[in-house]
Amino acid sequence: MGSIVVSCFLLLSGLCAFADGSALGCLAEIFPEETWVQLGTFGDAFRIAHMTCVALGHSAETCQEVTGQPFERFSKRMAGPIQVDERLCGDLTAAFAKVISSATTLPVAVADKIQSSQQQVGRSFLERSKRCVSAGLDCEAAEVGSSSAPAEAEQWCPGLLDWLHREEGFGPEGYHVICLQPAAPSGRVPRGKIPAWVFRNASGLGAERAALPRPWRSFRAELQRRARLRPSGRWELHPWQLFDIQGKVVEDMRGALGASLLLAFEGGEFQYPAVHLGFRREVGLGRAVTLTTVALRPVAFLVQGALSRKEARTLQKLARPRLNQSQVLQLDPVAGAAQRDPRTSSSTFLPEEDVVVDVLNRSRHLLRVLGRQEGVQVVRYRKGQRYAAHWDYFDPKLFRKQKDVAGRLTHRRNRLATLLFYLSNTSKGGATAFPMAYGASRPLDPEDCEPWLQVPASKGTGLLFYNLHADGRPDVSSNHAGCKVEDGEKWAANIWAWNSKIQEVLDPDFDDEL
Repeated sequence: MGSIVVSCFLLLSGLCAFADGSALGCLAEIFPEETWVQLGTFGDAFRIAHMTCVALGHSAETCQEVTGQPFERFSKRMAGPIQVDERLCGDLTAAFAKVISSATTLPVAVADKIQSSQQQVGRSFLERSKRCVSAGLDCEAAEVGSSSAPAEAEQWCPGLLDWLHREEGFGPEGYHVICLQPAAPSGRVPRGKIPAWVFRNASGLGAERAALPRPWRSFRAELQRRARLRPSGRWELHPWQLFDIQGKVVEDMRGALGASLLLAFEGGEFQYPAVHLGFRREVGLGRAVTLTTVALRPVAFLVQGALSRKEARTLQKLARPRLNQSQVLQLDPVAGAAQRDPRTSSSTFLPEEDVVVDVLNRSRHLLRVLGRQEGVQVVRYRKGQRYAAHWDYFDPKLFRKQKDVAGRLTHRRNRLATLLFYLSNTSKGGATAFPMAYGASRPLDPEDCEPWLQVPASKGTGLLFYNLHADGRPDVSSNHAGCKVEDGEKWAANIWAWNSKIQEVLDPDFDDEL
C-alpha cells in the first residue's frame, strides 16, 4: 500500500484520456489507476491524499492542514461524487509541493513531474512580472484571479479587497485576514460573541463566517483555531501577531473592535501583501508614496515618492569621500572550494545626521519596524562591477563554524526586508534581478542576469522586497543580484529591517549580506 500511496500524487497535464477514468477528468492523472475504484467522492480523494502525505513522513496534523486546504471549498459536497475540477488538481499539486522536499521515498518520476508543473506555473507568472516592469508598471490589464469576498464582509470592512490575495497562485504563506462586524453608529457594541469573517491565507475562497468570544485570551484562542495559525514554537518563531491596516500591533479587545479589519501574521511581523501584480497601494508618510507590486514570489514592490531626487544627490555626496571596497561576510569554508569575491563595488554606512536621519525615519515608518533596522549603506558600482546572486537573510546552517554569527541568529532572528533606493540612473545594466523568482532553481551562473526578472535602476525610485515569508521562514526566491553595470555608474542606498525587537546587527563596519 505504501508504494501505491506514495505514487498516487502524479501531475496533471490536462484532461485524462483514460476511458475508465473519464469521470475523474484531470484527477485521474493524480491518482493511479489502482486507486480509481476507491475514488467515488471528494472525501475519498482527501483520505488518499492524506495517506500520501503521512507516508512521506509528515505528521497527521501537518497532513490535515496541507491536504485539507484544496478541499475546503467542497466542505458541503465532500460526500458527493467527484466531478472534473482542474482547479482542485492544481491546488493538490501546489499543496504537495510543500511537503515532498523532505520525502526520500518519493519516486523520481513523480518528483520530476511535480517540479516541471511548478516551473511551468512559475514561468507564466515570471513572464507577467517581466511585462509589468517593462510596461512601466502599467499592468492593471493583466489577468487577475477573482477572489471576491462575501458582500457582508465588504460592507463591514470597506477596502477589504485591498488586503486579500487576488491571484490564482503564489498566495501568501502565514498571512490571514479577519473582518469584524463594526460597532453601531451610536458606538454601542452588541453583547455576546462578535460576528466575523475569517479569510485563511488571505483568500476569498477560504472565507468562513465565525462568532468570536469577547475576552481577549479567548478571542485569540478561537482565532488561532479558526485560521489554523501556527503556534510560535512550530518554526521557533516569535508569537503570531494581529495588526491593523496601519501596521500597528493590536493587543487588546478595544484595539480589535476599533480596527475592525485585522491582519494576522504568523511570523509576528507586519508585511505588505502583494494582492496581485500591478496592485498600487498609497502609504501615508506625509508625502505621496506608492507601492506597486512587481512580483509575488518574492513579494516585491517598486517604491515611488519615498526619496526625492535632491535627497538622492545629497546621500551620494555624503558617501563619496567615505567609500571603501565592499566587504562580504564569508560563509563557512568548504574543503576544496575556492572563496570567490561575489562583489566588486565600493560602499559605506553613513552617520545618522542631517538628511540621513530623515531618510531613516521615513523608512522606519514605511516598513513599520521602528527601532529594528540598520543604518543607510550607500553603494557605488562602476562600469563592469556587479554583485552576484545572493540572499540578504542569514542561513544558520552556513555559519555553524562561526559562533559569533550563529549565536545572533537564534530564535529565527533574521533580516525581514530589504529597502533599496536608486540614487542615480544607469544607462545600461545595473538592474536588480531575481534569478529564483517563482520557484526557479538556483542559477548555475550567478552573474548572468539576462533570463531573470529585472527591476532597472531609476533615480529616486526604490525597491522593497521581503526576505522572509509571512510565517517567518526564509524565502529562497528572494535571492537577488546587482547586474553588471555596462555603461556609466550606479549609486544605490540599502536599508535592512530585522524581524526582532532585540536586533543585534552584525559587524557594522562590514556589509553583512550573503
